[in-house]
Formats: sequence, C-alpha cells, structure tokens
Amino acid sequence: MRNKDSVVLQARILLIIVITALAVLSGCVSQPQELKVSPVIDMNPLGGYSGKSEGMFTVLNGSIPEVKERLSSIVIKKAPELSAFSVDDTLNFVVFRGVFSTGGYGIKINRVVKQGNEFTVFANYTDPGKGIAVTQVITAPTAIIPFGKLEKGDYSASLKVTWEVEYKEGTKVIETEKELKNIEFSVQ
Repeated sequence: MRNKDSVVLQARILLIIVITALAVLSGCVSQPQELKVSPVIDMNPLGGYSGKSEGMFTVLNGSIPEVKERLSSIVIKKAPELSAFSVDDTLNFVVFRGVFSTGGYGIKINRVVKQGNEFTVFANYTDPGKGIAVTQVITAPTAIIPFGKLEKGDYSASLKVTWEVEYKEGTKVIETEKELKNIEFSVQ
C-alpha cells in the first residue's frame, strides 16, 4: 500500500513540475526581465518652449527626432497622446518632467523591467534645494527610452521614481521610491 501511495505522490509532483514548465514556456507565468536600454536624456527637447507644462509618462513611436517632435506637439499644441501602435512601430517610453524656469532639475533612468506584458521604469529625479545656485535657463528634463517592437497585445507600464533634493550644505534629502504614473497601450 505504501509503495502505491509513494508512486501516486511522485506522479503528482511530476505533473506539477510539467504544468509549471509548460506555463512558463507558454508565457502564462513569466519571470521579471531587466531590459538592456540606452536612454537618451535631453534637458530641452521642446526647443526653448517656456509655457507651463506638467510632467508625463507615455509611449511614443519612431526615431529619437520623431519622438521629440511628437512630444513637442503633445505639450505645446495639446495633440492627443496615442495608445495604439502597430507591430511595425519602434516604441519608446518617454519620461517628461515638465518645464522648469531654471536649471538644477535632472532625470536618470536606472532600469526598465518587463514581466509578461507589464513594464516598470525606475527613475531618479533630482531637484535643487534652497540655496543651490542654478542657471537661469528654461529646462525640461526628459528621458527617451527606446525599447523596440512588440508583438500584438495589450500592455501596461508604470513609472517608479526616487527623488533627490540637493542643498547648499552638500546634503541630500532622498524621498523613497514611489509609483508616479501608470499607462496602458496596445499593439495591433
């Protein structure tokens, strides 16, 4: 009797292993994967625009110059953001901090993680604290993160940011990472 129970238990364990392996291979269960990306940081992609603008996190298609042109249309001309793309499109995440009247504001992309159809972009924002000397120039810190083409499907992405404020005394205040924005888009 014990031998039969042992065989049944081994068969169940083997079945669980096979089902798990098939689920992973079919994409039902995926492991987080850090993407190799080369973000392009631009402190003034809007070409001197000094109007007010909130930050945004979005997906835009095209080359870096095309992305800057589309971002400019969205911010300045209030063109709508796209949420549907073609499988032939080269896609980019865009992290736009907004327009600031001085320098001292920065952005850095730490990493991009993909799990299934969900992306997470991890970024650092730096701000000047009181007493920090800054340039008197309009800045709009922006990161364009090319990540290529995607298969048909529905996708989501979140932006997680850690803030650093630098002070004249050389101290930094770091605000812990928090989720700032979420977006959804599709590829057809």
